[in-house]
Amino acid sequence: MNILEKFTQLFQNRTIVFQLIIAGILVIIVIVLVITMVISQNRTNEITPPNPSPTSFNRISPTQTPIEKAQEAQSKADKNFGDAWTQIYKDFPFYNEFPISASEYFIYVDLTKKKIVAKLYPESSSVQSLQQQVISRLTLLGIDLNKNPVEWEISPQ
Repeated sequence: MNILEKFTQLFQNRTIVFQLIIAGILVIIVIVLVITMVISQNRTNEITPPNPSPTSFNRISPTQTPIEKAQEAQSKADKNFGDAWTQIYKDFPFYNEFPISASEYFIYVDLTKKKIVAKLYPESSSVQSLQQQVISRLTLLGIDLNKNPVEWEISPQ
């Protein structure tokens, strides 16, 4: 008997074919269930990182990581920097207009002295004339010179 005859004979007996098909389907179902269980087990074993709240960086704990310490320090530095600039703009709302320069003078805000400084370089004009030019330029910007006095520096006369 050749293979083709055996195969034909197998299909003639339908109960065996039906049993083989059912057994094959059951094996496939068992394999799918095992794979699904393994995958779901791996997912539940994964650790999800905590979702940090904005206040979590402000806490000091002995178990802080170096990154958390650096983030906290940077947050404090950012706040200090912002507070300092807020104060500068409060004291000198015209700060963005500076420096002002011309051929015979240079005007800037000295944040250390908390004053407006005008450096004069008299060449063809008198010191009084340059001072008047600076005063009028500052007045045009709306700067109150009574509240913000000018410190004069005169270079070689």
